[in-house]
Amino acid sequence: MLQQASVDHRFDRLRPGMESIMMMEHIYNRCHHEALLKLEARGWRDNPMAAVVMIAQHCKAARMPEEEATYRIMWHFYKLDDAAVRNAVHTVYEDPHRLGITVDMPKKQLAALQLPEFLNRRYDIRYNTMTETTEFRIRNSFDFNYREMTKRDRNTICHEAAKEGIEAFISEINGLIDSTFVPQYNPVTDYLNSLEQWDGQTDYIGRLADRVKCDHPQWKSLFRLWFLSMVAHWQGYDDTHGNSLAPILVGEQGFRKSTFCRMILPPELSAYYTDRLDFSNNNEAERRMTRYLLINIDEFDQLSAPQMAFVKYLATANKVDQRRAYSSVVATRRRYASFIGTTNDQEVLRIVQGTRRFICTRVLAPIDTETPLNHRQLYAQALHLIANDARYWANDTEEMQITQWNKQFIKSDPIDLILSDLFEPYDPTQPHDSELQPMKLTDIMAVLRTHRSFNSKLNNLVTLGRCMRQHNIPSIHKADGMYYYVRQRKQ
Repeated sequence: MLQQASVDHRFDRLRPGMESIMMMEHIYNRCHHEALLKLEARGWRDNPMAAVVMIAQHCKAARMPEEEATYRIMWHFYKLDDAAVRNAVHTVYEDPHRLGITVDMPKKQLAALQLPEFLNRRYDIRYNTMTETTEFRIRNSFDFNYREMTKRDRNTICHEAAKEGIEAFISEINGLIDSTFVPQYNPVTDYLNSLEQWDGQTDYIGRLADRVKCDHPQWKSLFRLWFLSMVAHWQGYDDTHGNSLAPILVGEQGFRKSTFCRMILPPELSAYYTDRLDFSNNNEAERRMTRYLLINIDEFDQLSAPQMAFVKYLATANKVDQRRAYSSVVATRRRYASFIGTTNDQEVLRIVQGTRRFICTRVLAPIDTETPLNHRQLYAQALHLIANDARYWANDTEEMQITQWNKQFIKSDPIDLILSDLFEPYDPTQPHDSELQPMKLTDIMAVLRTHRSFNSKLNNLVTLGRCMRQHNIPSIHKADGMYYYVRQRKQ
């Protein structure tokens, strides 16, 4: 279970945590012990004011704040007058000549005890498990937002520690920050855990889907499946599959398709939305699957067939194998991202196989992105439905319907058009077709070359064979190659 490092009340982070109290207690006990040993050696054990002065000297040498030392000494010597104790401690701290007393403790150990208290008192620090970065903010300030801790920030922290008299190298500070001392934080888990209960009446997911005016008969139900799958995979409900569905919004420019995609995530998680996916670097594309919650593939029609096939692969992946820089170890990381896409082109698909992954939807009017969206109830409804065993994956019937619907969005290949213009398939089992002979690809290509639209770029038997398979043309394998049951159309 991850420790949540978030703070519910903004003033809670102005108080040092329990760790700082324990560290101060440990340092004070060591100072108290060292002072009593010296008092014993000098025969002053029965002189309480001498004990106060000696302990105060050791606390000053240990760089303990004066008020901390005063409070603890007054607690131990509760029978003495408070004003007398406070005055004695203050005199010790104000005397510039009382610097020779040292605590019998290694400097490294002293720094190890002082650093956690210093960091907890001055900063809020957490480790983001999604981005794998350390984030921080300054306590006792109006900087309420966390930001990534850079090298400059670490050097500044080291300098601030030195100003408080803590003798720690930057390597020691880095070692503490990059350790389990810093609690882990998962932004999406933190957000989902903060939600109140769904009101049980309003269909917020359906209302969000209704903002898209489209001609897809199953749009609302398929969008609900996609949305529930996205939230379920954020929670880690299914560790064997990914959210394989991806809505593709097809519509004119200015229909606010990208704005709609961006508003799906709540403001608290907006940093985990992106519309940039670099297909020239597969490793970087896979890495974004673990760092983002929603990826919008803008201008989806610009993807080539191999890139679209790669998106289909990413959509079905449930985990990502990555090798860190300068490491030979391959680590498996959890996938968080779901996909959505936008385009202006009606012929958006470059592949025929696997189109059941894409919910292509023709947007008919500008999407309503002005009406406020109740994100907390939207995601609370999703959590409620998932917890009550709502289905968040497409069944076989829905996948067949998606494939059938998407045929109108497949980009026509020039050779495909010529092939359909000159040939038609036939069934060799039918009596009236039993006398026809199947044709080899070379013979089919020879006929295609006679078409007025044919050019040299289309003279590719591999592409022709792919077209035949994509259209499920009946075929038979013989000793000299593959034969297809097609006949020339009557002109």
